[in-house]
Amino acid sequence: MIKYLPVLMLLCSFQISALTVNYRKPSSYPNATFAFELSTLVLALDLTVEEYGPYTLSELPHLMNVARASRVAKSNSIENFVFITGYKESLAEELDYAAFPVDLGILGYRICFTHQHNLQALKRITRLDDLKKFSIGQGLHWSDVAVLRHSGLNVVEVPMFESLFGMVASKRIDLACRGINELGSDWELHRHMKGLAYDQSIALYYPLPRFFWANKRNKALIDRIELGLQKAYADGSIQEVWKAHFEENIEFANLAERRLFRLPNPNLDKLADSFEHYFLEP
Repeated sequence: MIKYLPVLMLLCSFQISALTVNYRKPSSYPNATFAFELSTLVLALDLTVEEYGPYTLSELPHLMNVARASRVAKSNSIENFVFITGYKESLAEELDYAAFPVDLGILGYRICFTHQHNLQALKRITRLDDLKKFSIGQGLHWSDVAVLRHSGLNVVEVPMFESLFGMVASKRIDLACRGINELGSDWELHRHMKGLAYDQSIALYYPLPRFFWANKRNKALIDRIELGLQKAYADGSIQEVWKAHFEENIEFANLAERRLFRLPNPNLDKLADSFEHYFLEP
């Protein structure tokens, strides 16, 4: 038996260790989109264990906005770090992404928080040009920024999106637009703020595919996530997760009763539109 010991030790040394996948926490409070994103990451990794092996998830200890996440991914200072954001050509030049729109396009439908004093003015809006007199708060480096500015709207960027609600309530900005899948839960968390309200008259729409991104050295991880998401779409499991996280918020948004303004997304000019067939209608 002793003569087999070196062989057994050698075999043990070749056992596959679990891959550690690092992800960011973008917010300090419960967020419907982040909860869904984490669920889809787990789903994609679970569905690819057979092809790629075991994994563990590690949440980074500090809050991280999109701008900082991009820097971390570009430097590869944290190996196998992934984050989600919308498509930008400049980002695609430096990072790799899984070519599957994670939230199935729902974040392209936007409804705005505002101060209650603006509600009557918003009811009178009949053209997109009417919105140009309102300032719109956005998170720093959100892909929406280029979309809104491309249509001539007045955008104010802030480092952490949690501050948008207080800025609206204190009239420092006029609007803070959120996905229709976030509106209801965001309202429940912030309705205590004096003066804060949400518009019930209009909605914006622009195609907004959002992808998992990582350093190009972590291509195997991106390939794994893309394969897992494709599997989840094919078997219907990602659609089930989508409904579980977003259906109540979407109903709350009452989109059918709103005037919908459609905006082009200049970020997508050089991106193949094959992602759109994955989009779900709210």
